[in-house]
Parts: sequence; C-alpha cells; structure tokens
Amino acid sequence: MKTVFRYVVIVILAIATSLILTLPLLPTTTAGSLFFLPYGAIPLFFFTLLALLLMWKHKKERCALLCILLSSLIYLHLYLPDVFSSFYTLEERQKPGTLTIVSWNADNFQLNEDTLHEATTMIQSLHPDIICLQERPHTSLLNTDKIKKMFAGYPYMVTNNREDEVLNVIVFSRYPLTRPRPHYFEGTFNKYLSVDVLLPDSISPRMPRLRLYDIHLQTTGLSDTKHVDKKNVKDHLFSPFRSNSILRNQQADIITKDIAQSPYPVMVCGDFNDIRTSYAYRTIAHRLKDTYQGVSGSYIYHTATISRRLSEITHCRAIPVKIDHILVSSPLQPTYYIQPSYLSGDHRMQCAVIKLPR
Repeated sequence: MKTVFRYVVIVILAIATSLILTLPLLPTTTAGSLFFLPYGAIPLFFFTLLALLLMWKHKKERCALLCILLSSLIYLHLYLPDVFSSFYTLEERQKPGTLTIVSWNADNFQLNEDTLHEATTMIQSLHPDIICLQERPHTSLLNTDKIKKMFAGYPYMVTNNREDEVLNVIVFSRYPLTRPRPHYFEGTFNKYLSVDVLLPDSISPRMPRLRLYDIHLQTTGLSDTKHVDKKNVKDHLFSPFRSNSILRNQQADIITKDIAQSPYPVMVCGDFNDIRTSYAYRTIAHRLKDTYQGVSGSYIYHTATISRRLSEITHCRAIPVKIDHILVSSPLQPTYYIQPSYLSGDHRMQCAVIKLPR
C-alpha cells in the first residue's frame, strides 16, 4: 500500500510539472483555464524536493523525482539570483556602449503633482536613456504637457494617439524615436506601443536602431465585492481570474507575432500582469532574454495587491510577485537590473542596463 501511495504522489507531481513545463504549447484558452498552475510552480518544486528526501532510499522513486526536479529547472532557473552582480553598482555598469532603460507602471501618478515630481526625480537619478511608462493618466486629469515638462532632458516623446480614460502609455528618450505604432486590444483599454529608437554611432556603430515595445496587458481583475460566500466565490474570484488570464494570453500572442516580424533587435518592457512561469510571459519571452535573470542586484519581487476581498480572506494585504518585466533580444546583452526603493501606487520601478554591440 505504501508503494502504491508513493507512485500516486510521483504521478501527481509529474503531471503537474509537465503541465507547467508545456504551458506555452497549450491552446490559449486551455492555458488560461489553468491560470493557477504558474503560481504553484515554486511550491511544487519544494513539494517534489520534500518527496525526494522522504523517498531517497527507494531507487526507482529517487530517479523519477530527480528527473521531475531537473525538468522543473527549465522554467524555474529564472528565479535564481546572480550574486556576482551585487558587487557592482548601477553607475559602474553605465559604461560607454550601454543603454539604460527605466520602465514603470506609474498608476496615474496618483493624480498628484507632488507624486509626479517625486517620481520623476527618482527616475532621473537613475540616468536612463529611455523611459517607458504605463498607466499615464488621461490628459484632462493630469496634463501630459506637465509630465513632458518634468522630463525636459528627454527631447523625444511618443504616446498612444487615442487618449483613453485609463492605461495610456508613454515613452521618453534621449535618442530620436520614429515610426510609432500603437496597438489597441479589442474590448479593453489595454494596449502596447512599438517605436523605433535611432542610436548614434558613438554608442552603437554596429546597430543603428532597435524596436521598443511599451506594453500593458490585461489585469488580473478580481472582484472587490466585500461579501463573498461559498456560493459566489466562483463568480467573484475564479471566473474573473480565468477570463482575464485568457484575455492576457490572447494579447501576448498578438505581441509575440509583432515581435517576430521586427527587422531590428527588440526591447520589450512594461506591465505584463503575469509572473515568469505564466503562459503570457513565456510566450512573449520566447527567444528573448530577461534583464532580471542572472543580472539582478537584489532578489526583490514587485508587491501587488490583487484584490481587497482576497486580502480579507487570506489575511494578507499584499502578495510578492513580479509582474513587470524588461526583455531584450540578441545581440543586446543585459548587464544590470535594479528595482529602486521608491514606491508609489502598487508597482515598483525597473531599471536595466543593456550592453550594445560594438
């Protein structure tokens, strides 16, 4: 009986690991319906490790569990920090021939000019060459010209040409921007903006331009209804999570096709609203490099409050997850990544240093 129990445990762990491993290969809707799997990837790894320790003396079980653990490293290696990068500072990495980018979900600057001033001061202290912001407020709520004035040292700016109520994106750059192309996802305010960055010979003689994507994908969108009982927990928690996960996956498919058509190296940054084991992230990140993997100055996750009601149920006001990302394609090489301590709203800033081919 004990043998049967061990085999059942191994089969369950193998099936769960296989589903997470093959998640990007599944149909978009199916992957969206399995929205809970990516969040279980790390706990699943430790459950497998615990099972391995308990079954170590059984040779067959030990071999099977080792195979499962090694398979899980295919998608979990992104979570391993690079301790060597902690020996460097941002200024030491900002050498000639590099590009520094800051990406941040500004959360409308809280519709507060003081917050705008504090945030821009922090961003400029990082000395970025390119700034990508998501959730720029509607210009009637906080005038876009005021935001532009705060970034006076960045002569080039593009934003989406359709002024939406929410979720607008904007890019500032020290270098010329050309061919801006906004894309609006049907039925939502989510969008992405692609634009070509013209690089001077002085920093990139071999690569005259790159294509930049500033994106905002579908939010988790859990209900904030106060009274959620057993009967309507599905409608207020699981159904929104599933439907929004499917929408986000569909948006990721569209962006991935656009990226594949780019004749230039690409940089993709923004609010993915999904973690690194998810379908959306892994679909977009296919053949791209995460600036966080292996080059992080610290292992700090973005903290996002998913839902007021969920926090009441779990007695946890925030869940540490990383849903904002900066990705690059070859021959761009990430050399440094940091999340500044400044926090306004529910997102952390990202700053990455990219080495350009010379």
